[in-house]
Amino acid sequence: MEQYIAYNLALGITRVSSKRKQEIGRTFANILGFHPGPLGSDGGIDGVIFGENNRLVYFQSKLSGSELNVDHAKLLYADLMYHRAVVGVMLAGKG
Repeated sequence: MEQYIAYNLALGITRVSSKRKQEIGRTFANILGFHPGPLGSDGGIDGVIFGENNRLVYFQSKLSGSELNVDHAKLLYADLMYHRAVVGVMLAGKG
């Protein structure tokens, strides 16, 4: 029964407005211990943690109703390289 609750929750999130998805993504970032990125245009960063030796851990929230594909992975990798992050975490809405 619990898996159906989680599934329906995720399904509902994927169907809200982009603005609300951004707010939810920032909330997830905060819950996971990241410093949430800014509202609005965030430059591809939804949250960060500065770990050992001030190394950047990067959080990206993609709460899309479409499955993530190789192009999403390439964009995440490019953002990791651009921001010089050592770890990346992507939260997917589906797939």
